[in-house]
Amino acid sequence: MKPGDHMTDALSLAPTTMLLSQHFNQADGLATFSHMNALLSLIEHEQQPLLHFWMLDNNVIMGLRDADLPHLDDAYQVLTDHGYVGFIRNSGGLAVVADPGVLNISLFFPPSLLKMGVDEAYEQMKLLVDRAFPELPIVAGEVPRSYCPGTYDLSVNGHKIAGMSQRRRNGGIVIMLYLSVVGNQNARAQLVHDFYTVGLGHEENKWDFPDVDPGTMMNVGDLLPQALTIEDTKQRFIDAAKQSGTFLAEQHLADLMQEPEYAARMKFEAERLQQHQPNINE
Repeated sequence: MKPGDHMTDALSLAPTTMLLSQHFNQADGLATFSHMNALLSLIEHEQQPLLHFWMLDNNVIMGLRDADLPHLDDAYQVLTDHGYVGFIRNSGGLAVVADPGVLNISLFFPPSLLKMGVDEAYEQMKLLVDRAFPELPIVAGEVPRSYCPGTYDLSVNGHKIAGMSQRRRNGGIVIMLYLSVVGNQNARAQLVHDFYTVGLGHEENKWDFPDVDPGTMMNVGDLLPQALTIEDTKQRFIDAAKQSGTFLAEQHLADLMQEPEYAARMKFEAERLQQHQPNINE
């Protein structure tokens, strides 16, 4: 089945969906994925879906494949020269940019609620995005020469506005989406272009790292007649989720995240992530 083929027109949300919004400082990049992995374990226990918004200041989030860059130290220097830092997430894919103009949206489903294949799960996020931006003709499909290209890139008129990835554990699923909302998207793409150019040096590109063309990408905010903020965008997604008839609850999850069990899970996940970090400039 290909992206865009009809699968379902219904969001598989429960009567109650947990809601969480987080903003991380530049130095706390690893915490973003420590939380993601810890939350995935938590929703398996709670048996409720979760809509998670998160933002991270000026980071390039690398995938495991990026560790193969032959000149990774030099590539990392490109990031720091432009005021960014970076880390490697413990999942596939390639480098993406996080900054105050990029909103990350994750949909978590416990195994009891969503028993779907990979494509069907991606379609759940695609449906949520469609409902959040009903005025835009959003298409799913790889946008060549974008950064972190994939089968479920989201684009409008050929310009990529978002990318997706997915993680599964014991049947639980999280579908993660980064959405370029506002800011200098051309500069973001140029940064990733330079990161790979310097990281490859004069080596043969046998790893199939993308030759990023900044012209392939665009902010969703640039496609609308009215100004769009991050808070506006969150509200669009909240309204889209509510259209499915779910109630969004924040306090229950906030209480669970204060429990010792969650802190222990966070510590465990942080230690696992740390194992994937390269020794840059050491």
